[in-house]
Amino acid sequence: MVEAPTLTIEAAPDDPPEVNLWRWVILQAMRDAEGKLSAVQPPYRERVKTEATRWIGSKDFVEVCHLAMLDPEAVFDGVQNYLQEKAHA
Repeated sequence: MVEAPTLTIEAAPDDPPEVNLWRWVILQAMRDAEGKLSAVQPPYRERVKTEATRWIGSKDFVEVCHLAMLDPEAVFDGVQNYLQEKAHA
């Protein structure tokens, strides 16, 4: 589970598995955009971080939010707040 001041995304046992899968896609993008990339080789970390940051808010991001049964605008705002908070921590 990842929480930001106005955003909580978690897998829910009562939701269909595919919904939870799409929620994990969003969570992974948040981690990538934050720079939590220990499994990525150092020369590629900045590229992965940049691509994740670009993806958040894209048309594909909006589609994934719908597939995850989440409001894209609320998720976008929450992700931005989360990333800003982490950047200043």
